[in-house]
Amino acid sequence: MYWFEQHDVQKSANEFWDRFAPLLKGITGWRGVILNVGWTGDFLFDWQGHVAQRNPLPKNMTKYSWFKNNGMLLGNTSERKELWKARFSVADDPKAISDESWTYQDLATLIKTLKTVAKKKYGLEDIMVGT
Repeated sequence: MYWFEQHDVQKSANEFWDRFAPLLKGITGWRGVILNVGWTGDFLFDWQGHVAQRNPLPKNMTKYSWFKNNGMLLGNTSERKELWKARFSVADDPKAISDESWTYQDLATLIKTLKTVAKKKYGLEDIMVGT
């Protein structure tokens, strides 16, 4: 969910489809997007049926930065372990991230907006959005 901006869902949906719509071009059959709502099923199990309720999204999750990947590590196990250490030693330090405080209504709005943008801007009919 941290990929989307809660307070600018329209902008987020446009940016999302600008990036990912080409992957679905020419694909027939069921097409859709799966949203990761906090890595757990808690948002479903804990929902009391009120759209104003807040989702129990994780706080202070560790996000590891990207590093240059030069392909598969070669050599024996000992050599690969050393190469692995060297690879991760040049990555930025991990950062703690927290999702915004999305309500179930916010989630419904995001889903509706994703489907609308897909249809109107890219002609992607019947896009499904799951969690």
